[in-house]
Amino acid sequence: MIGFNYRRIPAFALAKDLISEGWLGAVRHVRIACVQDWLADESGTMNGPLGNESAGSGVLGDIACHAIDLIQHLTGQSATEVTGARRTSAMQWPGTTGLEDVLVDDAMWATLGLTGGIGASAEVSRVNGGEQNSLRIEVYGSRGLVAFDLENPNQLSFLDAAVPTNEQGSPLVLVAEPDSQCLETWWSQGQVIGREQTFTPQVGHFLLAINSGEATRPSFEEAQQVQRVLAAIQESSANKSKITPVQLPAQTS
Repeated sequence: MIGFNYRRIPAFALAKDLISEGWLGAVRHVRIACVQDWLADESGTMNGPLGNESAGSGVLGDIACHAIDLIQHLTGQSATEVTGARRTSAMQWPGTTGLEDVLVDDAMWATLGLTGGIGASAEVSRVNGGEQNSLRIEVYGSRGLVAFDLENPNQLSFLDAAVPTNEQGSPLVLVAEPDSQCLETWWSQGQVIGREQTFTPQVGHFLLAINSGEATRPSFEEAQQVQRVLAAIQESSANKSKITPVQLPAQTS
């Protein structure tokens, strides 16, 4: 099972349906920001996935992977090139040997070029004071947009630009309705959801897939594609934000 639990937020299931069914027209741009504050306070304890030495890929593997997965999942397209920038700060935490500077890979910015002519931007950070776990995403198309904010997890903003201008708006759609895709695993009509409950539909989908013999989603190949994008962002950052192609797997005949 691949643990991209943010996919299981009902609002994203609805957003993907709207996009794939053409309600936004041709998708042109995606913008996502995932910022947290749990590393902002240096008086706290240093723990969790931090630098490359202790956690493999730092902020990339911790939260940027979710941002990249959501961009590719919602659009149904793959990133082919990126530019990236990362910031690593020297911070001080009380440790077993006293106060000492610790290098923390704490923020990342990236732009992505995707198949289908789509552009995207991503910003992630773990040192944004006042933002406990903020996730905001906007998908813009030729005839509208959808937007989501994790602080309002039961609502999706949808603008249909095909209607007359004086009738346009960005109505909030409640996603706790009977046709929600989460009903088969845990959801019940009208029940609100929080971040922690995204794991229940994730496990439910996994068990239902085992029972039916169907493939689980996200697939291993989708997760591997996210890792390729993260590697390209890391390479681009090391090369002063040089445009870097995403190394796709070789095609087999």
